[in-house]
Amino acid sequence: MPINEEITQLETSMVETEDANQRVQLISDLLGKYLQAGDTEGKSANGLLTTLTERAEALNFTDSLLQALVNTGSKHNYQSRYNHELQFLQQCLVIAEKHNNRPYIAISYKSIGKVYERIGKIKEAIEHYLLALSLYGAMGDKGTIARVLNSLGDCYYYQDNYALGMEYCLKALALFEGLNDQYSIGIAYNGIGNIYLEVGDYQKGLEYHFKSLHITQQIDDKEGTAFSFNNIGRIYDKQKDYARALEYQLKSLAIFRELGLEEQIANIHYNIGCIYYRSGDGLNALKYLQVSLSEGMRIDEPTLIVGNLISIGNVYRLQKEDDKAMEHLLKGLTMAEESGVGEFLRDALEGLYMVYKSKGETGKALGCYERFIKEKDEIYKLENKRRIAGMQFGFELENKQKEVAAERMQREIVEEKNKIIEVERQKSDVLLKNILPDE
Repeated sequence: MPINEEITQLETSMVETEDANQRVQLISDLLGKYLQAGDTEGKSANGLLTTLTERAEALNFTDSLLQALVNTGSKHNYQSRYNHELQFLQQCLVIAEKHNNRPYIAISYKSIGKVYERIGKIKEAIEHYLLALSLYGAMGDKGTIARVLNSLGDCYYYQDNYALGMEYCLKALALFEGLNDQYSIGIAYNGIGNIYLEVGDYQKGLEYHFKSLHITQQIDDKEGTAFSFNNIGRIYDKQKDYARALEYQLKSLAIFRELGLEEQIANIHYNIGCIYYRSGDGLNALKYLQVSLSEGMRIDEPTLIVGNLISIGNVYRLQKEDDKAMEHLLKGLTMAEESGVGEFLRDALEGLYMVYKSKGETGKALGCYERFIKEKDEIYKLENKRRIAGMQFGFELENKQKEVAAERMQREIVEEKNKIIEVERQKSDVLLKNILPDE
């Protein structure tokens, strides 16, 4: 059936159905068809979406449209199509603000923040999360408040602000514990473990990642289990325990394959390839890195592409295949310069320096070496900054833990008092029933 006929049929069904849930699904299907029409028919998905919005408002289907926009946006998030998710969520925010629909304004801010977090726009992510936190705080939604706090903790971690990241993660953890939300407690443990990893406290990092692993396995959270395996493997890699690092990364890969999570499958292939590279196994390194590169290009994930190009180039360099090494390293260097990621620039320049030196191209080798030293100095400064942040983090952590423990104790005291009051109230009701005469 031509796409135009499919759209007409769905629009008719949307109007005719009296089932609210079915209407949400029909609108979600329509949104997908609008994107398809934009790809295949050259029609404007934005124009079709505007028409749908006007029609939904006229027919009083606004809530159904808002829910469909969130659902469809989340679907594209899952498929790593973030530009489409932003399109739907920003439209959801515009409509929600027009109708002063505070719950959907809040979920739009939170969801847009998550997209920005995933594509590395951390400043924008924090801005949207803070707006969402303000709204959810006013609504008293403790579960969502905790999830936004945890997301903010992750964002500050990405900014190397480990003390603030830990503060938000601990606040989130306290709320999750109060709600007995085991799934989210596991996620919070993962975030805390990652902060310990970055400040170099590997034992504490392992402690929290194993705590997370225990919970995810108990509640049969396969995706969470895979992330825990991955993070445990990352710590063993840092400790140069490559056998254990591979063991846990391979466990993670098996689960992500079972779940069909393409982006994570590509990421784990990259991690495994790098472990083989660092352990001196070039053949297996290439095997996993090339799969990761292919997947990264297919899903259009720039960070994954540049990391793989540089790593593959360095594997070829160690195998004395200078032409292949140069081809990959030059491509990687170009992308690294665009991304501005210092570690990528350093690795690409070091690899190119070694290749040019091997080929006897002294001038080019010297140019790469000078740039490499400059990047290395910048990274050294960053690592020093991280070490200082880690020291500061250590001083502040005890106080943060005490604050969270005090908040938890105060909450438990209030809950216990409320229980006692309720018991006494029930006793009074029984006593009054026995004393007062029947009417």
